[in-house]
Amino acid sequence: AEQQRKMLEVLMGEALMREAPLGGGPSGGLGGAAGPTLHYADPQVCRPFLCGLCPHTLFTNTKMDMGACPKRHSEVLRAAYQAAAGVVVPSAPAEWTAALWRYVAECDYKIQRGQRQLDAVAEDERLNGLQTASYDLAREIQLLSAAVVQRGTQGRVLEAAALQRDVDRLILDKYDIDGDLAKIMANEAGSQHQKLRVCVKCSALLSIFDSDRKLADHFMGKMHLGFVKIRDQLEALRAQ
Repeated sequence: AEQQRKMLEVLMGEALMREAPLGGGPSGGLGGAAGPTLHYADPQVCRPFLCGLCPHTLFTNTKMDMGACPKRHSEVLRAAYQAAAGVVVPSAPAEWTAALWRYVAECDYKIQRGQRQLDAVAEDERLNGLQTASYDLAREIQLLSAAVVQRGTQGRVLEAAALQRDVDRLILDKYDIDGDLAKIMANEAGSQHQKLRVCVKCSALLSIFDSDRKLADHFMGKMHLGFVKIRDQLEALRAQ
C-alpha cells in the first residue's frame, strides 16, 4: 500500500493525497489558517462521499432531511481515494452500501405501511387499473419527451421525430384512460375519501385527482429523484 501511495504522489501530486488545512471549512475546500493536513482515510472524512454519493446531500429541505453530513466532503480527497482504488480504506464500499440501505429500508417500510392503510379501504378494481395505467403513461410520456428534446439538440432529427410519434400515441392513450377515470370519479363525487396510491420509489402518497403537471412535479421532486438515485446506485452495486 505504501508503494502504491508513493506512485500516486509522483503521478498526481501531493495535493491529491492530502487535503488542504482543516481551517478551510466544513466542505473541505482550499484555504484557511495553517493546520494539520487531512488524509482521505481519516475518520473525519465521509466514506459514502468518497465512494460517490452521500445520502445527506440528496434530501435537503424535504421530509427525509437528516441535516448536514457530520463528516467532511472534499472533491480533492475523493479524487485521491478513487485513484488509489480504495486500497487504504477497504471498508469504505461496505460503509457506503450500508448508508444507502438505511435510507431505502426506512422508505420501504413507509411504502408497506402506506399500502396496508390503503388496502384497508375497499377500492374499485377497474378504478385501480385505470389509475395505474394513467400513472405509468404519465411517467413514460415524461421520459420520452425528455428524450425527444435530447435527440433534437444532438441533431438526431429522425430519431426525435420517431420518439415524438410515440409520445403522441401515448398522449392519446392517456386521454382515453383519463376520460374513463373522470366518469368514475363523477359517479363517486360524494365519496368522503380521496383515492390514493403509494409511490413505489419514495413512499409519497399520490392522488388519482392529481393533474399531469402535479405528477411531473412529483417525479422531478428532490425526494423522489433522491430515492431513485439511491436505488439505482444499489442496483449497480449488486450487479458488480
